[in-house]
Amino acid sequence: MQCAGGRDTLSLWNQGAAEVIGIDISDTMIACARAKSEALSAPAQWYCCDVLDTPEELNGTVDLVYTGRGALNWIMDIEAWAEVVARLLKPGGGRLYVFEGHPLDWGLEMSETGEVQLTGDYFSQAIDRNQGWSPDYIPDEHVPQWEEQAFKYERQWTLGQLMNALVRAGLLLEHFEEHPDMYWAEESVPAAKARLLPHTVSLLMRRN
Repeated sequence: MQCAGGRDTLSLWNQGAAEVIGIDISDTMIACARAKSEALSAPAQWYCCDVLDTPEELNGTVDLVYTGRGALNWIMDIEAWAEVVARLLKPGGGRLYVFEGHPLDWGLEMSETGEVQLTGDYFSQAIDRNQGWSPDYIPDEHVPQWEEQAFKYERQWTLGQLMNALVRAGLLLEHFEEHPDMYWAEESVPAAKARLLPHTVSLLMRRN
């Protein structure tokens, strides 16, 4: 779900999945993913749609739903998203695996000396509206003029909101873990200091 250019999706095939399916709202990203799978002769299907509009034909057919690495911040309705996950999974054994940035990182900031500062509200319901992308993702020569850039909307979900939405959708918790590994590469932060706080989280749940 939210597969972007298909790298993680095809990595699952590379790990032994018999068939993979990627869903993303961007036709450009889906075209990129499709080109990769065709070049590799990978058994992959790609759907260009809002993740909440994932085709009903896939209901109950999926062994594993994977998402993460900067996906959940684009979701505006976590309950509706959880319902989609539940309907896709095979009954009695289909699993969801999430690997995502820890929501604490939205409210805490660590300086180069390892000092932690409170810069946000963990429980904020606010939706962040902004333009532009970091040159870490899109080189300057490929970035359109500022007035041509679409607005993007993000929000942070607490761990409780995420897990409770999935429980209400009928999923059972199998494993939950918080990790000190940095979500984004922060070369200025000493590794020994960074490992004092969780920066990523993994979640494994199963459809009942």
